[in-house]
Amino acid sequence: MSSTITLRVSDEEKSALLKYAEEQNRSLSNFARLALLEKVEEGYWAKRADKTCQMHPENPNSLTHEELTGRYGIRFTDEERALIEFYAEEDKRSFSDFVRVTILETLEREADLQLLKKALGEHEEDQTTYSIRELREKHNL
Repeated sequence: MSSTITLRVSDEEKSALLKYAEEQNRSLSNFARLALLEKVEEGYWAKRADKTCQMHPENPNSLTHEELTGRYGIRFTDEERALIEFYAEEDKRSFSDFVRVTILETLEREADLQLLKKALGEHEEDQTTYSIRELREKHNL
């Protein structure tokens, strides 16, 4: 579902907005929508950070500024977020834990794939194979 919001801008402002939109290869509507949403998001997080910093002396177990800045943000569309939330709930995990674990598992699979490719390349060069018994004897296991 989408809605339309009409904005009144001067001709000069419209020209400037068109210029910025063209520089980013976006339509004026898409550029304005993203700029507005980013500004709202920045304001939300700034207010939340301010509130957290104010609360920290009262609750020393809350996150410090250093801890807050050690976190990363990922933007998802509403559809992407809903899909991730669905799978996280099915897996009985929080949204952030599900995303974190999924990213780490993906990186681990990628590392395993690279090791496999390396091993296959080495096997192409030297196709000698060993039985389990031979490996145990060779390595005194």
